[in-house]
Amino acid sequence: MAVGSTGTAGFEYFDSALPAQTAAQATQDYPVFVAPKACLISAVSITPATAVTGADTNSRNLNLDIPDGTEVANVDYASGTDEVTMTPRALYSAAAGTAMAAGGIMAIESEKAGTGLALPNYLVRIKLQWK
Repeated sequence: MAVGSTGTAGFEYFDSALPAQTAAQATQDYPVFVAPKACLISAVSITPATAVTGADTNSRNLNLDIPDGTEVANVDYASGTDEVTMTPRALYSAAAGTAMAAGGIMAIESEKAGTGLALPNYLVRIKLQWK
């Protein structure tokens, strides 16, 4: 069994970058993981490089999509939904895991709401087990 970066037997961790977005940027998908072989995704976290302050009218949502296009998790940056610099947020967690076939692509959709909200660069950490 593989040992992940935190020493959890059976798990591995893959890090990916989500680029910064301007407020004016249109909704866009960003691939964050391509499965090199069949696996189970058990958790995804996002860590912002700088703070984020949510807003109700002009905002942005981050939606986690699995290969079939299903949204399995999201964070909507409405008023009161904020991020602290360099502090991870659990975006997705599933005890049984979500299966991905070899070549499957996991993406984060950055969805513009209203006139948008600027977001910083994020570290995306994916926790998985090989099937």
